[in-house]
Amino acid sequence: MNELKTIAPIPFMKICCRTLLVCALALGSTVSLAEREPVFGLGHCVEVVEEHDMIVFHLSIVNHNSGEITEIEAGEENRVSPGPADQGQFTRFLSGWHQDPGMALAIMPAEEDSLSLTIDNTVTLSTDFNPSLECANRNQCVCPPRPRGPEGEPGPTGPVGAAGTEGPQGPEGPEGAQGPRGADALSGCGWIDVSSDEATAVAACGEDQHVISGAGSCDNDPPLHPDAWSGGVVHSSMPVENDAWKVSCRVGRATARAFCCGAPG
Repeated sequence: MNELKTIAPIPFMKICCRTLLVCALALGSTVSLAEREPVFGLGHCVEVVEEHDMIVFHLSIVNHNSGEITEIEAGEENRVSPGPADQGQFTRFLSGWHQDPGMALAIMPAEEDSLSLTIDNTVTLSTDFNPSLECANRNQCVCPPRPRGPEGEPGPTGPVGAAGTEGPQGPEGPEGAQGPRGADALSGCGWIDVSSDEATAVAACGEDQHVISGAGSCDNDPPLHPDAWSGGVVHSSMPVENDAWKVSCRVGRATARAFCCGAPG
C-alpha cells in the first residue's frame, strides 16, 4: 500500500475517528524535536464518494519513537498544503504503526487536483490514483451528513397552570461592611527542583503542602553511554502520592521539578 505515497497533495477534513486517537493519547510521556525519531504517514487506501464528488485518502500513521507519544504542532514540521498549514491534522502521535484510527485527507476534484501532508516526510495525494488502491469497505465516518428529514407535526400543548399570588417585596437591607482582602491563591505555592547524578530524581513538597504539577528532564552531558545515545531520554515523569514528583531517565541523569502548594500566606 505504500504506492499511495507517490500520488500527490489535498484540503484536510476532520473526521469523527480523530477523537479516538485523542482519547488514547490522554496519558504518556512526550519527546522533544531534538530527541524525535521519524513520524510519517503511509497511504492505506482511497475512497470515492461519488454522490458528493469527493475523494477520501486514508493514511496509516507510523511513529518510530518506541514507547513514547510524539507531539508535533501544526506548522513547518507538520503541515497540509495547499492552504493553511493547520487544517485539523493530528498533532499527537502514539508510537508504532496505526491504521485504526488513522488519518483521512479529502479532496474535491472540482476544486483541487492534489494535496500533500508533511511531517517527517511528504505524502502527496492526487485525484489521478491507481484504481487498485480503492478501499474495499467505505468509511461512512468521513462522508458529509445527509439532509435533515422533514419535521413532524408539533404535539398538543398542555393547559397552562394557574399563576400563584405574588407576595409583597420586602425592604432592602443595609449594605454590609467590606471584608479584608484575602491572600492570593498562589501565595502558598512554589517550584522545588531536585537534580541527581542517578537516573532517578524526586522533588518532594514541604510539610503541609501537596503537589499540583511537575516536570522533569534527563541530562546526558557528559554522556553516560556515548556509544549508545547522545542525549538524555526521559522514561517517566509522574507524581508520587500527592506530595512529590518523580522523574526516571532511560538515558542520563534525572532532574525533577514539583509545583507545590499549601495554605495561602
